[in-house]
Amino acid sequence: MAKHCNSLLRGLRGRIGNTIFYRNGDQDCIRSYPLEYHDANTPEQQKIRAHLTVALRFYQQL
Repeated sequence: MAKHCNSLLRGLRGRIGNTIFYRNGDQDCIRSYPLEYHDANTPEQQKIRAHLTVALRFYQQL
């Protein structure tokens, strides 16, 4: 993660190529896009995702 103070890049959000511009609190930051994404697909993670799905459906009905 890099922090920038360049006024030309201030307020820039999103992805350009392999570079991601984002805001962390009150600081503008830059990071590179990950080359690979690995989804944690363990049984424990699936259990947590199922609980979240049930909770979301419950609160949508309220």
